[in-house]
Amino acid sequence: MTSETIKSLRIWIYDLSPGISYKNFFTYLYASLVSIALLSAMGFLQPYILNANLGIPRGQQGLVSGNLGVLSEIVTILLIKPFGSLSDRIGRVPVLTVGVLLLGLGFAFYPTADSLNELYIYRGIWAIGVASTATTLSAITTDIPENHCRGRLIGTGNVFNNIGILMVTLGLSQVPVYLMSNGTDARLAGQAAYWILTSACLISTYIFFKGFDGPVLSKALADNKEVKFLDLLTNGLSEARNPRIMLAYLVSLEARADLTLKGTFISLWAVQSGMSQGLTPAQSLAQAGFLFGFMLTIGIFTHFSWGFFFDRVNRVTATAISMFLCASGYMSMYFVSSPLDYNNLPFFALLSVGSATSISVSIGLSGQEATPKNRGSIMGMIGLFGALGIMITQFIGGRVFDAWGPNWPFIIVGMSQVFIMIGAIVIRIIAPG
Repeated sequence: MTSETIKSLRIWIYDLSPGISYKNFFTYLYASLVSIALLSAMGFLQPYILNANLGIPRGQQGLVSGNLGVLSEIVTILLIKPFGSLSDRIGRVPVLTVGVLLLGLGFAFYPTADSLNELYIYRGIWAIGVASTATTLSAITTDIPENHCRGRLIGTGNVFNNIGILMVTLGLSQVPVYLMSNGTDARLAGQAAYWILTSACLISTYIFFKGFDGPVLSKALADNKEVKFLDLLTNGLSEARNPRIMLAYLVSLEARADLTLKGTFISLWAVQSGMSQGLTPAQSLAQAGFLFGFMLTIGIFTHFSWGFFFDRVNRVTATAISMFLCASGYMSMYFVSSPLDYNNLPFFALLSVGSATSISVSIGLSGQEATPKNRGSIMGMIGLFGALGIMITQFIGGRVFDAWGPNWPFIIVGMSQVFIMIGAIVIRIIAPG
């Protein structure tokens, strides 16, 4: 062990927790760049598979997309809490690297499916990787900084998240149409996009294994080696007696749902809208990439400024403001006729501003209140609530997408955010922290 890994370091505006090295910090920035991009790419590319590979009728695509989302979240709900606790027991790195490898395996098989049943199986493999990867990276986010600068680091991490998603959506959205213009058939063109993601997973596994070494991230955090596994599982739930942690759990209920809701249903909405205008699925996906690029650019600036704001106000107050912005953005989708109509970009800008803040407040608020040895369990519970939120919104959203219209999944989530905002205001009054 070197002296670098046992003392507290400072990088620019960030004070690192004792035992966190410079290499750990820069690996975290890389993880921020690729992790959420890998998780969001599935929903973004999926409409192409439904149309070009399987030929699912348009009136059933919302239902199928929702059911695939529900399936993956059932897997996540079953595994995300144990993975969080396991990362406390054996260290973050082993759990993370296995998770990223499973993501790559899911991406490799998903575009080869010839039936919906195969698609469900491959989505399940991918979901196991999601549970492992998302939980562990959330815990690492709270491990890296000291509490007083956690909001700034989360904001910076979210900027890297959006840059990564921007690279993936703008890049992968052009792959099928480029390959098809050069004579590749539609099925193989879609497979190539997914296999690029598989390669990214393999490279990232190696980088994480080498970059997250050291006593904090690669070793167990529980001081008592006799702590029972089931006791660790209950730590996250018992922490909810703290109303601010309970609020963080509720925010997570919609924050992760936000990411998958946009990735699944805006992409599907855009592809269907483009096909109604006579475009191919590949051409529609390419145009959707530019819309996502616009939204992510707005998100990048929001994340960076929000991090500084988040560290300067009471974090419960910040949560209430975040939920107000989220609700405004989501319910504004009522006025959108087509995501490919650029007259609607101001509504998508408002949606991006609101949604960019919610992940920060969930992780930052829980990280402020959690004890180090239980952070993995608490982040696991954050992930569990997030998975529940995704499952609910995918189940309901897929059905109302087909029955009521493509903007209704967003309107319903916006209504739920109003109630969380009211809860945050109440907690700010009675238990501000």
